[in-house]
Amino acid sequence: MKLEYQIQLGDFNLAFLRQLRERFGNVELEIKVKPCSEKSKSLIQSELGEDRFWELIDSLDWTKVGNDENVVAPLVKVLSELKIEDIQAFQEILAEKLFLLDGQAYAESIGEFSYSSKNSFFSVDNFLYVRCCVVANGKQFYEEVLSNPKKMPKNIDFEPLLYVCQEACEKKNISSELFPTLFDIETFSNINAWKSLAL
Repeated sequence: MKLEYQIQLGDFNLAFLRQLRERFGNVELEIKVKPCSEKSKSLIQSELGEDRFWELIDSLDWTKVGNDENVVAPLVKVLSELKIEDIQAFQEILAEKLFLLDGQAYAESIGEFSYSSKNSFFSVDNFLYVRCCVVANGKQFYEEVLSNPKKMPKNIDFEPLLYVCQEACEKKNISSELFPTLFDIETFSNINAWKSLAL
């Protein structure tokens, strides 16, 4: 495994190191020092934070339930009107929210397709889509679920949330390949939250 991140020295702090440790465990870091590129500067300078992230999430139109494209349309539209670095910041915050829900306690509480054991069938994709549903339902619900995994949605998901940034970039006629996020959204990435996988 070899991943590469670009980060300004001022942002290389204990919180960043803690995130790396939680995601990768005991690995070796190789540090290179070089002048900031314009691309990395613009990403760091994004002013889109948590509050704005949740405001954007609230733009999902749930009166259009049954037509996912119409539900996400307002969010895609407003994202497409933002600067690319703000779209990337939204993607990073989304990835963090999904990563924090990637745990066994949450996976055991999603209804019919809940996780039971590492020897039983479990859809990693479905669990990711259920986590998307939690975020899509807004800040209050997300925080309730985060503190109480038993409140995870049962037998419901919202996969389209994964693609809103890509669709926004396409509307801007720019590459939809955003910077890799620090947090991995794939199921089992948050290894410290999966006790059944411990050696």
